[in-house]
Amino acid sequence: MGLIELTMYGMDLTNIHNHNNNQEEIKKIISLSHSEIAIHIEKLTVYGFDLINLFDSIGNFTSLLELDLGCNFLTDLPKSMENLKNLRKLFLQGNKFQKIPDVIFELKNLEILDMFYNSEETNETDIVMPTEKEKINFLENLALFDIESNNKRT
Repeated sequence: MGLIELTMYGMDLTNIHNHNNNQEEIKKIISLSHSEIAIHIEKLTVYGFDLINLFDSIGNFTSLLELDLGCNFLTDLPKSMENLKNLRKLFLQGNKFQKIPDVIFELKNLEILDMFYNSEETNETDIVMPTEKEKINFLENLALFDIESNNKRT
């Protein structure tokens, strides 16, 4: 199968004023996640859609190597992401995470975790770093762990 990459940008200049168009694009991705094609996609970009919650069917993209969820309003990730056993690169920059989502610690093959700029100027949105030893073990494979421009708390 030839389809290995799906890229969708919510902030595309041609539809920046049409929020309904963004919702239609998300519906297409969700629909695709329930199809046979989902298992063949290795790179998925869902950038700038103002998502507050990520759809549970993201876990159906089991061949994903790279997932870019940048510039949304995400604060957590669905448990179904633990099915993304092959995931190597996860980009979460420009969201609203206050802590590293627990499901990330299940992604044992993760090499790049980018949580750049998830913090506001207030303490209640600082990134909370993991303290449990078993959770820190996930760092073994990480080559890049970027939490720059966030305040960090333990």
